Amino acid sequence: MTASLHQASPVRTVTLALDAGGTTLKAALLEEGRLLPHLRIVQPSRSERETHVIIASLANACIELLGSYEATRHTSRASSTHDEANVAAAERAPISARQKAPSRTSDSASARPCRPYDQTKACSIIREAPLRPAAPSYKVRIGFAFPGPFDYENGVALLQGVSKYERLYGMNVGELLQRELRRRASLRAAPAWMRRLAEADIRFANDASLFALGVSRLYPSERLICLTLGTGIGSGFVDHGKLVAGRDGVPPSGMLYAERYRNAAVDEQFGRRGIIALADMYGARHAQQDVHELASAARIGDKRAADAWAEYGFHLGRMLAPYAARFKPNRLILGGQIAKSCDLWLPYLEVSLGNQGTVVTHQGDLMEHVFEGIELLFP
Repeated sequence: MTASLHQASPVRTVTLALDAGGTTLKAALLEEGRLLPHLRIVQPSRSERETHVIIASLANACIELLGSYEATRHTSRASSTHDEANVAAAERAPISARQKAPSRTSDSASARPCRPYDQTKACSIIREAPLRPAAPSYKVRIGFAFPGPFDYENGVALLQGVSKYERLYGMNVGELLQRELRRRASLRAAPAWMRRLAEADIRFANDASLFALGVSRLYPSERLICLTLGTGIGSGFVDHGKLVAGRDGVPPSGMLYAERYRNAAVDEQFGRRGIIALADMYGARHAQQDVHELASAARIGDKRAADAWAEYGFHLGRMLAPYAARFKPNRLILGGQIAKSCDLWLPYLEVSLGNQGTVVTHQGDLMEHVFEGIELLFP
């Protein structure tokens, strides 16, 4: 009876969400669409290295994440079995004994540390053997936020001249990663759960698009323009939880970075390079000062730095105004490092954006939303 019920239970989904930055690779795991906060990875991306090193690094992160998840599952099952035995023993005890027994707090289970998965022990085996089947208790999907240019639909990297992931140019990253995961899963001592990695659906998308998708979970029935302001400007237009491109005033790509404003690319003016150029124009920047230092200077009363930020906000709003007028978003949502300084320029953006009924908000937890957006890549 128990076995038949177990077989009839639905297969859970586990999503490995990875953000392939130029400097660091950040990764998290979602179970049934819910981020598990104790399963996170931050490691060097090795984006400047050879192809096989980059792919091995991506595979390592996937294996470490799922291995830690498996360790957590086994720990939880062992704890559950122990608790069930205690409950059964308590039920057999006299009522007086049950009343005197100390209660177990619910916090103790969450405080238990997760045993890390020993990747070297499982994977560095010389002899290979056929894949072993894995128990069908859950299926794995792997999603990447990858920098562009990138053929996201086909998984092909197109980066050149940017000192990151250039050795992957023209290559199908999904196929290379799947081949490496299958090779490792076929090793004799590879645990059965690695078969799930070898069979995983692998998908890619732009980090700004994923941020927009992730944020849309908070506003499922609204229209949103979402911006990530950092090295450049990333953007996503969302209507009721779906990305929009090529209609209602949205560029065909669905992104603003290549659009023109004041005879220059938007990406050049509203990312890091843009605010640095404004600061230099106002004479507000000393040698080696970057965006963070300019924000600090403005907050302590440096008028030239404050004027640079004010102009940044004013022109960002003016650039966005025609898109907002046609798309008619309920909200403009800001994320990224430059958005952390929005207290210095947001009032000027709101003035130049105009009274269009758009609520402007800042979302500080960009990576959380990117990871949640990766979950939405899968049906």
